[in-house]
Amino acid sequence: MNNPSFIETMFGNQSGIPLLSWHLNRVFDTLISVGKEDDFPIIKDKLEQLGFVEPTRVRVVYNDAENIKVESYPFQHSTDPWSIQLIKIDQPLSDGRKTFERSKYDEIRSVLSQNEEAILVGPKGRVLEGTITNIFVKINGKWVTPGFQNNLVKGVMREAILSQFDVIEKDLNESDLQIIEDVFLTNALRGVVLVKGGGFKSGQGAESIQKMVHSLYFNS
Repeated sequence: MNNPSFIETMFGNQSGIPLLSWHLNRVFDTLISVGKEDDFPIIKDKLEQLGFVEPTRVRVVYNDAENIKVESYPFQHSTDPWSIQLIKIDQPLSDGRKTFERSKYDEIRSVLSQNEEAILVGPKGRVLEGTITNIFVKINGKWVTPGFQNNLVKGVMREAILSQFDVIEKDLNESDLQIIEDVFLTNALRGVVLVKGGGFKSGQGAESIQKMVHSLYFNS
C-alpha cells in the first residue's frame, strides 16, 4: 500500500505498557512494509517515556516522521463476556497490516453493541478474524486459531497467547465452529475476552487462560 498511515492501540497501567515489545514488533513490521523504518526510533522513544497512574488506553497515530501523535485516555478494564455473530464477506478485509484503512471493519462494527463482536467468514467458509479481535477455539482437546496466510491483522494479544500456550495455527472453516469445545477472543487493549451468546460460550479452559493472562499483563 502507498499510504503509510496507521494507528496502534495498547493498554497501559502503573507497570507501563505490558505488551510493549509485541506492539513495537508490529509497528516496526508495518513501517518496513511502507519503507518508513527510519521513523521507528521516534515512536519507540515516545512510548518508552510514558508513565501511567491508572489503567489507560494508549494510541499511536502515525502519518509521517513529522506527524506522530501519542494519545492517552482513562480506560476501565472489563472481563464481561461478549456475544459473537458470524458475518460472511467476499474477501479478507486486511493485507495483514494495521492501518487507518478500516472503513469496512467500522461499517460492520457500527451495527454491533458494545459487548458484541462479528467473526468474519471469508470465501469457501474460511474463518478469518473479528473486527477488533482474533479468535481461538478448542477442537478435539486442542486450541486452534486461524493462520496468517489468511491475511489477518497481526494481533498483539494473539502473539502473546501463542508465546505462552500450546496453540495450533491452521485454517478453520465455518463448519468447524459447530464442533468447538471452548472459545475466546483476544484484543491488545482488552486482553482475553470470554464469549457468551450467539450460540457460543466460553468454558473453564478459556476462563483459566483469561485469569492467567490478565494476572500476567493487565494487573498493576
